[in-house]
Amino acid sequence: RNMGTPLFVIDGVQSDEGQFNNIDFNDIESISILKDASASIYGVRAANGVIVVTTKNARNKGKIDIDFQANITLYENKNVDYHDNFLMNAEEQVERASEYYDYYFNRKYADDPSMTRDKVIENFGKNITDGAQINPVAYAWYQHAAGNIGRSELDNILADLSKNNFAQDFADNIYRRQVMQQYNLSLRGSSDKFRNNLVINYRTDNMGIIEHKSNWLNVYYKGSCDLAKWL
Repeated sequence: RNMGTPLFVIDGVQSDEGQFNNIDFNDIESISILKDASASIYGVRAANGVIVVTTKNARNKGKIDIDFQANITLYENKNVDYHDNFLMNAEEQVERASEYYDYYFNRKYADDPSMTRDKVIENFGKNITDGAQINPVAYAWYQHAAGNIGRSELDNILADLSKNNFAQDFADNIYRRQVMQQYNLSLRGSSDKFRNNLVINYRTDNMGIIEHKSNWLNVYYKGSCDLAKWL
């Protein structure tokens, strides 16, 4: 059964999940969950339960508590190797494609009495003229079958295509090591009547891609004052 979203109560103030997500977990003193009768004091909004969050206060009166934390996370570089991603590399693709187009232009017509080698080449060329998509290996074999290039030139073209590693070229030019930095600073002070808490969180992430960056800044202040014994 979908219970919906619970009510968040942060330092006595009714809030929503978005405000809770903005709190630095290092600033949380305690979390408790209320339901049923114990949650009824918050009214109808507590129908899906209540999560009560209490943030930290200064530990000693008359002094300022300063806490600082820094965290740097380095992620492993993306693995773009064709084999590790269950794909053929360029050399294997050229080899498999060459086996097919060698058969296509030089032996396939023998299986069809109505076709000849010249007809196969003619039909292939017509498809190109009509705008059909064609890969470089197929086009090289077509040029060889049509007599436009010799066998040595075909072999040179296939050898060059076998060296292509588009995934690695993409990774070298687009990806970089992902680095995420997070800094947390908290200042807490209290006296007989006043309590002040200031928490600053900053996070930056280069996303592992060139020209990409994510910056996040959150400033949280909590203060209270005892004006009188009754207020």
